[in-house]
Amino acid sequence: MKAAIYLRYSSEHQRETSLEDQERLCRQEADRQGFDVVAVWKDAALSGQLSEHHRPGFKAMLAAAQARAFDVLIADDASRLSRDTSDALRIFQRLSFWGVGLIARTDGVNTVTNPKSSRLLFGVKSSFNEEFLRDLGEKTWRGLEGQVRKGLSPGGLPYGYRSQPLVDERGRISGYRRVIHEPEAEVVRRIFRLYVGDEGGHPHSSREIALLLNEEGIAPPGARWQNRTVRQAKTWSYTAIIGHRRLKKGILNNTLYVGRQVWNRSRWLRDPDTKGYTYRVRPTGEWVESDVPELRIVDQDLWDRAHVRLALHDVAHANGRQNVGKYLLSGFIRCAECGGSYIKTNHSYRCGQHRNRGNRACTNNLGVTTAKLECIVLQALREHLYSPANLKVLVAHVRDELIARAKQEARPVPSDEVRATQLREVEREINHIRAAVRMGKATETLLDMLEDAERRRKALQGAQDAPGRTVDVRARLERVLAELPERVQAYLEDLERLLAQQRVEEGKHILAALGTEILIRADGTAEIRGDLCKALVLVSGRQRESVVSWLGEEDSNPR
Repeated sequence: MKAAIYLRYSSEHQRETSLEDQERLCRQEADRQGFDVVAVWKDAALSGQLSEHHRPGFKAMLAAAQARAFDVLIADDASRLSRDTSDALRIFQRLSFWGVGLIARTDGVNTVTNPKSSRLLFGVKSSFNEEFLRDLGEKTWRGLEGQVRKGLSPGGLPYGYRSQPLVDERGRISGYRRVIHEPEAEVVRRIFRLYVGDEGGHPHSSREIALLLNEEGIAPPGARWQNRTVRQAKTWSYTAIIGHRRLKKGILNNTLYVGRQVWNRSRWLRDPDTKGYTYRVRPTGEWVESDVPELRIVDQDLWDRAHVRLALHDVAHANGRQNVGKYLLSGFIRCAECGGSYIKTNHSYRCGQHRNRGNRACTNNLGVTTAKLECIVLQALREHLYSPANLKVLVAHVRDELIARAKQEARPVPSDEVRATQLREVEREINHIRAAVRMGKATETLLDMLEDAERRRKALQGAQDAPGRTVDVRARLERVLAELPERVQAYLEDLERLLAQQRVEEGKHILAALGTEILIRADGTAEIRGDLCKALVLVSGRQRESVVSWLGEEDSNPR
C-alpha cells in the first residue's frame, strides 16, 4: 500500500527539528506496517486550529487524498491534523469517504487494521486535544492575572515602554516589568501636545500628526511588532493615534500613559465557520485595574485637555458616518504603486496609504472624481471586456467543454420495465433488513446497508417520476449559451440603472460577481480587469467554482 505522511508543529518558538522527529517516527511506523511512503507534506509554525485554507501543506495533502494518490495517511498523533473536534471528525469522515486509511501513531488509531475501535478512539482523542487547548488558555489567563495583581507586566508592550526581567535570589527570571523608554515617551508627549495645540500654534488632527511623524522618519509602534521576522509597519497611521475611546485603543486613549493599567478588557473569539478571530470587549466588571504611577508619561493636565477635545469630536460625529460602504467602486480600486486600497474622500477616490500615511508610504497622490471613474469603468466593461466579440469566443470555448463533458458523463437510461424490476428488488432487500432489525440484529453494518438501500430506492422512484428528464443535453446547452451575451449586456445595463437610482449595494454585487478590479497609476492611467468566466456564474445565479458544472444541471439553467 502507498502511504503519505503529514507533519506539523504549532509555534514559531518550537524547533524545526520537531518536523524531522515526526517524519522519522512516521517512516518507522510505515516500515513496520509494510507501507511504501510516496509523499510527505508539512506545515511549520501553524496552529492546528487553522482551517485547511491557511495550511498549504494540509490543503495539498487533502487534494492528493481525494485523488487517491495514496492509500493511507500517517500522522504522529491526531492533533497534527486538527485541534478542533468538529474539524477533526470532518477530516476523518472525508478520508473514509475517499477510501483513505488513517494512522495516528501515538494515539493507537489505525483504520486499516482496526476501523471500528479507531473511529471511537479518534473521536475521544480529538475531544481531549481541543480540551487541552481550552485548559491551557484558562491556566495562562490565571497566571497573567497573578502577574498583573503583583504589578508586573501581563505581556504586550505599548509604545513608550520596554520590558525588564526580574531575577530572584537564585538567578531565575520570576517575571517582567515595564519601564519607560524615554525616546518613545517623548514622542507620546509630543503627540498629545500637537493634538491640543501646545506645539505648532494650532490643534492638529490625528491624520496631520501621523503625516508629520512620517515626514520626520519616526518609527511607528508597529515597527517593533513582529510576526516571526517580518516587520508589520514602517509608517504611522492616524488610527494608531486616535484609536477608539470606548475600547481604550490608540495612543490618545491609553490610560497607561497616566499611570493606570487596565487588563482583561477584551478577548478574541474564534468563529467556528470562518476560523477567523473576532474582537470582543468584556464587561467592565471583569476588568482588572491597578495604579502604576511609575509608568506615567503624560501629566494630568495635558491628558485632560486632550480628552476634552476627543469628547467634543465624538459629539460632532454622534450619528456616525452615514456613507460608509455606500459607493459603487469602494473595495474594487487599488493603487498600482503601493497595492493599497483607494478610498472615497469628498467627491473623489484617492490612495488610502498616501492620504493616511503620506509620501513615505506611497507617492501616488492622484485623485479621480467619483462620477468620472464610475463612467469610465462602466464604459470599459461594456466596450472592451464584455464586448460581443469577447463573449462570442467565451461561448464557443465553454460549449466545447460542456459537450465533451456531457459525452463523458452520459449514462444509458434504463427502461420503465428495468426500473420497476430494480425497485421491487430494493423493496424486498429493505423488508429483509428491517425484519432482521426487529429481531434485535441492529448491527452497524446492517444499519449502513439499510441506509444505502433506502437511498437507492429514492433514486429509482425519482427516475420513475421523471423518465424523460435531461434527454437532450446538447440542445439545452445551445439554448443557454445562445442567451449568454444578451444576458450579460442586460446586467451591465442594470448596473447603470441601479447607479442612477442610487441602489449601490446591488450594483456592487454585480461588479463583484464579474470579478472587477481597478488599478490607478500615478501617471493618470487606469487598468480595469474582469474575469470573463465569472459572467457565466453571474448569469446562472449561483456561486460555483466550476463554470462548466452548472450549465449541465437541470435545476440551474437560467430561463
